[in-house]
Amino acid sequence: CHPGVDRRAGILPADAPEEVSRISPLTASTRYLEHLRRAWEQAHPEAPFAQQDITVTIPASFDPAARELTAEACKAAGFARLTLLEEPQAALYSWIQASGGQWRKQVKHGDIILVVDVGGGTTDLSLIAVLERDGNLELQRIAVGEHILLGGDNMDLALAYGVARKLAAEGKQLDAWQTRALAHGCRAAKEQLLADASLQAVPVVVPSRGSKLIGGSIRTEVTRDEVLAMLVEGFFPKVAVSDKPKTRARGALTQLGLPYAQDAAVTRHLAAFLSRQVHALAEIEGLDGDQIDGSTFLHPTAILFNGGVLKAPQIEQRILEVINGWLDDEACEPARLLDGANLDLAVARGAAYYGHIATSGRG
Repeated sequence: CHPGVDRRAGILPADAPEEVSRISPLTASTRYLEHLRRAWEQAHPEAPFAQQDITVTIPASFDPAARELTAEACKAAGFARLTLLEEPQAALYSWIQASGGQWRKQVKHGDIILVVDVGGGTTDLSLIAVLERDGNLELQRIAVGEHILLGGDNMDLALAYGVARKLAAEGKQLDAWQTRALAHGCRAAKEQLLADASLQAVPVVVPSRGSKLIGGSIRTEVTRDEVLAMLVEGFFPKVAVSDKPKTRARGALTQLGLPYAQDAAVTRHLAAFLSRQVHALAEIEGLDGDQIDGSTFLHPTAILFNGGVLKAPQIEQRILEVINGWLDDEACEPARLLDGANLDLAVARGAAYYGHIATSGRG
């Protein structure tokens, strides 16, 4: 996904010492895909992999080069019958499948669905229109946001640096290795605190680098207040729809030379995306485009969430609150939430369902 590097050059692992052999991003992708192919062949010898119809999902914001390289890696890994599908569309197909045929009662002609996908490493935003053709409801993609390198990994790192500052104030300094271990501990603590409202704090142990591995460990805790302040207020603040992402010198969110988003506020990226698309409906056949009259942003009528970060109800509620606040300011009905999708598995299940429809015609 990084257009600023030669993706065929041996540059990974990016922070490895000189004696470690390096491979290209293309080779790395190929090896992941080869591993999946071998796993299938071992588990399903009665169904040869080469005879399967394979759907591989990619971020909607992948540029043409990233898409072509993904397809090239798939072919090199032995994926013969291949379809590429964008992840937000796959998530939408998963929601359709999970609705058990009732999805047409939840959306109607003219609906604009905003798909907000916040995963481990990226945030993807997409707009999909619900249209009626020959009496049937159809889905058409309207717009895709930029490839925003901002996700759960950044949140875990930010939380870890916050805890590290707390430890430093107590006279306990961490090295880079310990900070990475702390980030893993903070991720687990975050997930527990956001999932269980009765928990107020979760202990975190940072291993020692010395000979006294147990006795030298540093013990601290991550509190519910710290998680909510750092993640909800820090990454999903309440902003106006006119607010735009801030740009500044590259700082703590930059790792491994990747062009991480300079502004950590997902809600500001969302405001900028919807503002840019304010006139997008005018070019869609079958939509009257009434939304654009006097509007400062494109008004979604429904929202579909995807990605592990959005398993936290506090983050989901904050995004809904912010978007519906913008809609209320322009005298619009609040957007309704399309629920029922499994945030961890929606893309995989949606891709399988899409492949089933494409090959069998049943769906």
